[in-house]
Amino acid sequence: MAGVSVFLEGDANDYVGKCLSGGKIVVRPPKNVPEEFKSEENVIVGNVCLYGATSGTAFIRGVGAERFCVRNSGATAVIEGVGDHGCEYMTGGRVVILGSTGRNFAAGMSGGIAYVMGEKAKFEKKCNTTMVDLLSVEDPEDLAFLHATIAEFVSATGSEVGQAVLDTWPVSATGFVKVFPHEYQRALQELKDEAEAANSFSVTVNGDCITSPNLDIRNAYAIDNTPAVPGMRHVVLPAEALEPDSDEDSDDEEKSPKQPPKMPLMPKMPVKIIAPPPVKIVEVNGQNGHTNGHTNGVKDIEDSINDVGMKKKKRENLLDKTRGFVKYKRETKLYRDPEERQHDWEEIFDFKNVRRGLKTQAARCMDCGVPFCHSTSHGCPLGNIIPKFNDLVFHNDWKEALNQLTQTNNFPEFTGRVCPAPCEGACVLGINEPPVTIKNIECTIIDNAFDNGWIKATAPRNRTGKKVAIV
Repeated sequence: MAGVSVFLEGDANDYVGKCLSGGKIVVRPPKNVPEEFKSEENVIVGNVCLYGATSGTAFIRGVGAERFCVRNSGATAVIEGVGDHGCEYMTGGRVVILGSTGRNFAAGMSGGIAYVMGEKAKFEKKCNTTMVDLLSVEDPEDLAFLHATIAEFVSATGSEVGQAVLDTWPVSATGFVKVFPHEYQRALQELKDEAEAANSFSVTVNGDCITSPNLDIRNAYAIDNTPAVPGMRHVVLPAEALEPDSDEDSDDEEKSPKQPPKMPLMPKMPVKIIAPPPVKIVEVNGQNGHTNGHTNGVKDIEDSINDVGMKKKKRENLLDKTRGFVKYKRETKLYRDPEERQHDWEEIFDFKNVRRGLKTQAARCMDCGVPFCHSTSHGCPLGNIIPKFNDLVFHNDWKEALNQLTQTNNFPEFTGRVCPAPCEGACVLGINEPPVTIKNIECTIIDNAFDNGWIKATAPRNRTGKKVAIV
């Protein structure tokens, strides 16, 4: 919250500053640490700090663990080092890192700016440059921001690393790398071009050049006493030529009334008249109908059919895999109606409803660098490569999805139905949204393989003669 400041001496756990929406957070080591203690070599905050932050400031003297500033959209942060996947899916804000980073830095970063201190060649090997450029810090605005922010950071935390940067400024500024997303560069350039185009229009009135980037009705009256024409931008009508008033009054000469200035005619817009669709009368009161020169416009019976399949195919082609976790909601109706289920021994899952939008559900899954879903300690105990087969299902490559699934799971038709799905519980999206659909996709992959005859029985060469009873 804006106006609130939190100061912590000591280390912190995961999610420091989660959803920060104003205010200030300062984390620093205790003042009684030994002199040889180096904050830039010790982790002081846990994973996923400043997750989803929208505004505010965070000064952290020490190293942060994995996924620092993931999905940050507006906060400013200074830290002395981060772990893997720093600034992941970041969309705004600014981050200054006075030290090393882990691998896969800036994965999915579409906005904001990060300034990383270190050798560009080494950092480039750890950075995911798919969506960002690595630039030198040369712009005066960047230099001013860096100096002011680091000075504030040193004042709040007493950082020796930050003080060393200030002592050698501006030489130390050459040691920073600017991580600048492509999309953010394009958006800033478009705003700059629009501003330049607006400022390039000028109007000359009585010998004076007037530049107006956004003329409104008040400006129009102030300049030439003539109303602006609706629908026209940055255009000022010339003043009407008026006869100057004479200072001499004559009794025997009638003054002709002064004509008011002519108002400009409003531009006429073409009006399109849409006639109602003609209807063909088939039969009225037992008599054959007639068209009176009109037809119903239907050439064939196929033209009147709503092609649901074509619309579905078109919708699938337009699915957005990059922002699917934002655009699409999870399918929550998983089970058949109990009143229907109690009369048969069929599946309890409503596979018909779930699998109708399975490609949309697969679009909600993103490769999170090192996803927790297939971690054997937090997610799937089998280590299923979940993001991989979800992506293959999204691209309709079912056979390769089967190959990926059977690499780690030799009984997916069973686990896809009765497994409690710890993978979904470990899904990163599940922090603030319903997690990605995994269990039903796994089950659909194997069922689709049986339907297509891809599963072949492999009988053992030698039988042991033993039997197994499953209760």
